[in-house]
Amino acid sequence: MSAPSDSRHGQAGDRRAEVERLIKVLEDSPDGADRQLNTLGMLITDASLDADEIALAEAHDGLQWLYRNHEQQAPEFRGRLQGLLDVTQWALRRLPSRLQLALVPSGHAARFLVAVIQRPGLSNQEIAARIEADETEVSRVGRRLLAAGVVMRRKEWRHNIWDATPRGRQYAESSGLLTKAAPAPPTTAALGVGVVVLPHRLVGVVTDRRARVMTCLEQELPPLLDSMTTATEVADFVNHLLKGVPDADAEASVIGVQVGGHVIPESGRVVFAPNHEPEVPLTGASLAGMIEDATDLPTVIENDANALAQYERSFGDGRDTECFATVILGEGIGSGLIAHGRISHGARSAAGEIGHVVVEQPGRACQCGNKGCLETVASAPAIIGIAQESGLSVSDLDAVLTLANEKDGAATAAVERAGRALGRALSMLLNLTNPEKVILYGPQGLVGSPGTHASDLFLDSVRDARDQYTFPTTGTDCELIAKPLSGEVEARAAAAVALARHQ
Repeated sequence: MSAPSDSRHGQAGDRRAEVERLIKVLEDSPDGADRQLNTLGMLITDASLDADEIALAEAHDGLQWLYRNHEQQAPEFRGRLQGLLDVTQWALRRLPSRLQLALVPSGHAARFLVAVIQRPGLSNQEIAARIEADETEVSRVGRRLLAAGVVMRRKEWRHNIWDATPRGRQYAESSGLLTKAAPAPPTTAALGVGVVVLPHRLVGVVTDRRARVMTCLEQELPPLLDSMTTATEVADFVNHLLKGVPDADAEASVIGVQVGGHVIPESGRVVFAPNHEPEVPLTGASLAGMIEDATDLPTVIENDANALAQYERSFGDGRDTECFATVILGEGIGSGLIAHGRISHGARSAAGEIGHVVVEQPGRACQCGNKGCLETVASAPAIIGIAQESGLSVSDLDAVLTLANEKDGAATAAVERAGRALGRALSMLLNLTNPEKVILYGPQGLVGSPGTHASDLFLDSVRDARDQYTFPTTGTDCELIAKPLSGEVEARAAAAVALARHQ
């Protein structure tokens, strides 16, 4: 650990020397000093974020000297000096060594700070559960820690969530609130446990390190759960799964959880899970952390399309492919992107929302608020809805596909329309990312039954529209692979994510 520490000390020394140099330049040539003042401001900001007391003190002393000895300079120059002085004074007062904090380790404030250091992105509700306080007390303590500069608060979807600042981490370490040698998760997992969390059902598998299924289980969920009871249900479900594997080394197992929607793997948080609302309100929950707390097993979370992308990269048709995409067609539509051998999550882990690419105008209304999204045409509920709008009395996708196989006009039109919409969306994906392969997962009767009228029509329509709208070389160079989707496959993909993160 010496190298990072030496690096930080070296950076701090360089910053102090640069501050000293700039003060000297400003002292000798105060006229036309905009550039030097801007650079000094950036150095002070960096020093404040890093809690670099030496550089801040150097800047503060130098600015005071300049302010006292340049009384005849233009008001603009002195005003900028005063502004920088205010910033350094504020930063120095909020350094860990100068914080007026004496947090009792067993108190709510100390436990709040430790909680958000150990699990960034906690909500008020989750912190309340961890520190055994009500949410009103959490809000009060949070305001105090926020004023001290040791935590920060941001909005994620509809929830306020909390993280520790660098200053807060330093305070926690220097005051002994944190132990510097936290136990590390196992470097290599013996077993992967994959769990798919659906609105009313759990599907799970236990796999070996090569993602070969050792046992599979499904369980219905009771109605009207909140995120905490969902986590408890998943934890109990994991225990049942592991008991189904003789001689399972549970302590060397890792858990992968798959949720449809926008999730952030790094924090384990569900940002938005529309398919679960309002019956199972997972939106805003740090689900991975709650499951990890309940099971004492390392837990990661990923969305459905990204999990399938990781599975294909590790064990499937993407093993020897550096750039490819998976597309999942079910209740919604999503995609996972592998670039240079790694999942591409995007800035906020929301990459791959192909289901909300607009493919028809004006189009049918989408739950996202737009019209004409791919999900309004090619998802399973959309195909059913379009068939019903054409006068068919159908209640599920199998009924539509049965009629399409009998060459019913309305059912055939709904399937063909869905295929062309998906092909058009794929053309955008291909033009933007140029993947070597697209691996399409969907219902058996739609993508996994070659020789049937419905499946052949759908896939032919996908390819025709893709070729029509894609830049010529990106379309012809990309292989389309269609595979049927099942709960077991999705659970296996979730296990693959956990295994990949704990190799």
